[in-house]
Amino acid sequence: MIPIIDEMWKKCYNNYVYKMLKGEQTMIRKRIGFKVNDGVIIKSPKTGIIVKVSKQMNETYLIERISYIQLKEEEKNLDKPMKKKTIIEMVLGYAILTMLFINILGIIMGIVAGMYFIITTVYATYLVFPNIIYAFTHKEEMQYENILRRIEICYRAGKKINEQNLRNIKIMPNICDHEDVINLFYIRHLFVALIYFPCILLASYAEMYILIPIELGIFILCVIAVKNNWMLESLIKLEELLIYRKPTAEQIEMVLFGVKYLKEYE
Repeated sequence: MIPIIDEMWKKCYNNYVYKMLKGEQTMIRKRIGFKVNDGVIIKSPKTGIIVKVSKQMNETYLIERISYIQLKEEEKNLDKPMKKKTIIEMVLGYAILTMLFINILGIIMGIVAGMYFIITTVYATYLVFPNIIYAFTHKEEMQYENILRRIEICYRAGKKINEQNLRNIKIMPNICDHEDVINLFYIRHLFVALIYFPCILLASYAEMYILIPIELGIFILCVIAVKNNWMLESLIKLEELLIYRKPTAEQIEMVLFGVKYLKEYE
């Protein structure tokens, strides 16, 4: 049984689903900027001014104002996760796992284990897996995405935007982007499903009076972890590892150069 989501998670989740149904949510978030071929685009959350920062051959930075039309043209060139390809990979992966379970547990228990694994993980995998694959194939984009996401978190938390805060700011769902919240929600869903999965594998070897206390103990630990934010903090670190990439000092410097220009203009 998955632990009950608190009100903060519910609110963020419902808002995300509403936007997703309207087609407003993508992996490349149209928040305050994104990586382009020759630099990075940054948009001021306060004034809406858009600039592009790029590095020149002489190691200096060039900053230029761009229009909303130019921004939309740049967005058209962005790569996005391929959902159709993900479905094919998931079908093959689940089929292989089910066959493996059948070989280990026998036909009946193998099918039961395979069905449990598919039912409890398929939707979460469908939403999170493309983002993970994208992060592995677009490292530089996700490095800049990590910086820009932390800048927006600083804005929301009322923190000064500098290198120290960008590296050390504490990330929590109440100041996160909706996509970050949904990633954490479904990563938690996968995490809990995987915790209970060994109980299914042991069902044909252990008696019920042994399995029930184990499942009850896992449930109690999950509830304690949720109440004390242990699970939340671990999931945030796991999301950082799976989806985002650690930026370089040069990348942070270039983004901060653009942010400083926007601040002065404001």
